[in-house]
Amino acid sequence: MSDSDSDLIDEIEEAWDIGCSAVIPQKSRIRYENTYNIFKQWCSERNVGVTEKVLLAYFVKRSDKLKSPGSLWAEYSMLKSTIFLYESINISTFSTLIAYLKRKNVGHRPKKAQVFTKNDMVKFLNEAPDEIFLIHKVAMILGVAGACRREELYNMKVADIEDHGALLVVKIPNSKTNIQRTFTVTSQVDDKVSYLEIYRKYIKLRPTNVVSAHLFLNYRNGKCSQQVVGKGTIGKWPSKIATYLKLEGPNDYTGHAFRRTSATFLVNKGVDVLGLKRHGGWRSSTVAEGYVEDSLQNKIEFANKILCTGSNSELECVNQNHSTSSNTISIASGSNEERIVYIGN
Repeated sequence: MSDSDSDLIDEIEEAWDIGCSAVIPQKSRIRYENTYNIFKQWCSERNVGVTEKVLLAYFVKRSDKLKSPGSLWAEYSMLKSTIFLYESINISTFSTLIAYLKRKNVGHRPKKAQVFTKNDMVKFLNEAPDEIFLIHKVAMILGVAGACRREELYNMKVADIEDHGALLVVKIPNSKTNIQRTFTVTSQVDDKVSYLEIYRKYIKLRPTNVVSAHLFLNYRNGKCSQQVVGKGTIGKWPSKIATYLKLEGPNDYTGHAFRRTSATFLVNKGVDVLGLKRHGGWRSSTVAEGYVEDSLQNKIEFANKILCTGSNSELECVNQNHSTSSNTISIASGSNEERIVYIGN
């Protein structure tokens, strides 16, 4: 074999390695490989190879440990990628296995993070003491305005936020779905909360000699330190806010609560699935449609169209107070109750 042939083979092998590495998400590579290794160890102990019957038996056993159907599907997805990568077997053609996983999913309703109401948000931003909760307020404003995940809040840098006086322009360069997003935060004259002033107050407290560019630094007794706040801590902030507001089940306000709250606000204002996907960076219409389905405002409008009469009955038919243990929801024609943060792309 000549040197040129050898170089060509090396080039092909290198390209193959690069292509194969793209099959597995870089952020989750360790988790994917661990899942694959556990499966291969199970096969080795039983002296079996990768077949549909073997995989079905494996998932039947795993279902005893992984109670959530979502966990089974996540493991299937990881094995599908790794088995195809390392053994060139496409398990997505295993119809019996897929039918079993779908059957396990029947009737399952995944537990979702609770959402804050507009009244919850206004009350917290206005009444919670800044000496303790200023950093939580900034996270809530940005998290709700931009439908941010906890990882996106953690990765947010000061340079990602541009203060243009009348508004903030915020960029999210690295998202879970690799979709760059931009959103804005404004304060209107008649707003009940000055969102921009809350953000500016926090920014002024950053130490002048801080090394990290991360936006969220450890905050205590009205002062910021040099230490960056971790993802785990940020993920607990919604629960801490819910505890302050004395909401029922504060532990149900997880790190996903700001994102779900943002989507719920938009859907209740009539934003369609396409607009919701663009705002939150969702690739899946199924996920976005779930927020539309859960929208109280949509359910009220459907009920009005079915049960009420008259040309102006769409919203004027409903002018009611829906009281819960923590807040009151008012829905009426022409009401400004629904507007808190202006969000734009």
